[in-house]
Amino acid sequence: MNKLWIFADSFGAEPNAAYDFQNRDDWIWWKQAAERMNLHAMPCCDWGVSNEWLYYAMKTEYQNMVPGDKLVLITTDPNRRWFFKDYQSHANIWNRDIEEDLGKPKAQAIKQYLTHLTENPILSECYHETIVGWAYAVFNSIDITVCAIPGFANTPMHVVNESCLSNVSNAEFTSKEIMDYHYERTGYKDSRVCHFSRDNHQVLADKIVTFFEDPSQNIDLSTGFVQNIFRTKQDCDEFDYTATSK
Repeated sequence: MNKLWIFADSFGAEPNAAYDFQNRDDWIWWKQAAERMNLHAMPCCDWGVSNEWLYYAMKTEYQNMVPGDKLVLITTDPNRRWFFKDYQSHANIWNRDIEEDLGKPKAQAIKQYLTHLTENPILSECYHETIVGWAYAVFNSIDITVCAIPGFANTPMHVVNESCLSNVSNAEFTSKEIMDYHYERTGYKDSRVCHFSRDNHQVLADKIVTFFEDPSQNIDLSTGFVQNIFRTKQDCDEFDYTATSK
């Protein structure tokens, strides 16, 4: 059986900190997509990782891929950096306690980096688009179709016409106030699996399956998803990640 490879940050990481990483469900978007295409799902995903880590994961797994496999690459925030090899989840350096986890010297180095070495956006843009181009060049040459979806920043290299996954995720809230409340009440551990409510897992799976049926047609992330699921603080308090809105 061929495989569906999934390389992503938390948009693909099923185990969730809000449930002590013990949650497992058959309706996760990549599981639905793999089942419908009769493929074996191979998720390579982790929280807070950078695009450099995604490149490393794809390069590592290359030897295990065969013609006819399919690959979903969800690129992450272009500004994340994988500075510490054994701490790939600390690439999201804006919201991790670097000093507590890695010590004061490394924390000071990160602070200096943020202060003095982030003025040129071209560097992050280059890393971002290069990883997508590398994936196309390497995997298309061995008959593996790549579906490159933007997590945070869309580029002409992606197969998406409009929007990105973070916009889809944020649109589940009617306002920033409600979204902030949702995150604050859980200590900033998003209790939605892969940052989506259950309904939108199916929508994303549908769009990915449709793409692989005809890779010449780009994906439109600006339509089709369920929005305004969280209208009030009570909706956040009563949220059941396994429930649908239907």
